[in-house]
Amino acid sequence: MNRREFLSASVGTIAALSVGGILRADEQSAKAVRIGVIGTGGRGIGMLKGLLLNAGVEVPAVCDINEGAAELAAQIVKEKNGNTPIKYTKGEYDYRNLLERDDIDAVMVCTPINWHADMAIDAMNAGKDVATEVVLSGNNDKLWQVVKTKEKTGRHFMMMENYCYSRPNMLVYNMSQQGFFGDIYYGECSYIHNCKSLQFYGDGKLTWRGEMVRDAYGNAYPTHAMGPISKSFGLNDGDRITECVAMGTRGRINNYYAAEKFGKDSEAAKIEYKSNEMTTCLLKLASGGMITLFYDTTSPGPIDNFYLLQGNKARYNSRYDSISVGEMDQWTKTNEFLEKYDHPYWKKDGQAAENAGHGGGDYFVLRDFVEMVRQNREPWVDVYDAAMWSSICHCSRKSLDKGSTPVKVPDFTNGKWKSKTWRNGNMRPA
Repeated sequence: MNRREFLSASVGTIAALSVGGILRADEQSAKAVRIGVIGTGGRGIGMLKGLLLNAGVEVPAVCDINEGAAELAAQIVKEKNGNTPIKYTKGEYDYRNLLERDDIDAVMVCTPINWHADMAIDAMNAGKDVATEVVLSGNNDKLWQVVKTKEKTGRHFMMMENYCYSRPNMLVYNMSQQGFFGDIYYGECSYIHNCKSLQFYGDGKLTWRGEMVRDAYGNAYPTHAMGPISKSFGLNDGDRITECVAMGTRGRINNYYAAEKFGKDSEAAKIEYKSNEMTTCLLKLASGGMITLFYDTTSPGPIDNFYLLQGNKARYNSRYDSISVGEMDQWTKTNEFLEKYDHPYWKKDGQAAENAGHGGGDYFVLRDFVEMVRQNREPWVDVYDAAMWSSICHCSRKSLDKGSTPVKVPDFTNGKWKSKTWRNGNMRPA
């Protein structure tokens, strides 16, 4: 099945999460869930199509500053559901008018990163549940505002970290939950992805991604790396990140690229890009464990997002696509563990998910978002995860400012992380 076929597949293949297991959509009442979509560019359109595959989803309104993008989204909704959603396109803050509607239960935010936190805060203050794309914010003060707004309003917040839901990452998470790795004390994770082509428009002007490379330094996009490794470590569930140390390389690759593509005298080639090529962070854990985090979106070469998980009983290394057990000096291919440890999500719905974006992660993250709203429950990737993972942006930058000295990472749970069971009421993939 190709992606086009997947996006037009029957909603009968959609599954829903419930306490104690997974129910098929045709085994439940499929209570209607009314979702507004804010941000309908390329990413937003893809997520909208996936969202509409979930049983009972209605989209009364869409919003984008680009009228053409909003119109395309409206047409997709009409073709799928039969209704034409109201379009909000009158400037950057027209989304607040969408939030005033009483026929919307939740909103999905697929905008550039700098809008995620403010839109989440506005949505929860308007009485709506909300899911945002990653990262939540690169500013710790703003992260605290999101956390406090969620706690004040009681609304549900989810960050749609789809890398947590890929088959290998859910397999390793399932194995860690069952104690396969034993006492986990070290991990590595990375987001190494050459995105220079996404940082410039055809005329050399910067996209929002390019503006991020121009203005941000340190690790500006940590959650694809941090999400899966954090879940296997049990961070915020008995452990947490306490300190961050960052080092980075000089940061000239974008100038070389822009000079070659747009000319050495072009404006793009003369910009001072603050982003490092490679940023490496050492993250200290309260338990005494450690995580090494790598980030690079400008260096040439293929994508190289890898994970390593080390416990006293076993090690997982995605670069070898293998797991080693005990004292044996040999690797066993990861797929040999699927029969026993494949996650229930993938056992039941792997065929439907496998052609979705981000290794199938988009399929499951959207399904969990819908069920968060439908069941009125806290999600697996909640506001505390979103804040902790996103805080690496701010903390890595501060560490670099201080000559790569350790920076304290905030405890957004205010001590609740010390209990391994405090989030047992949250939705958990099972």
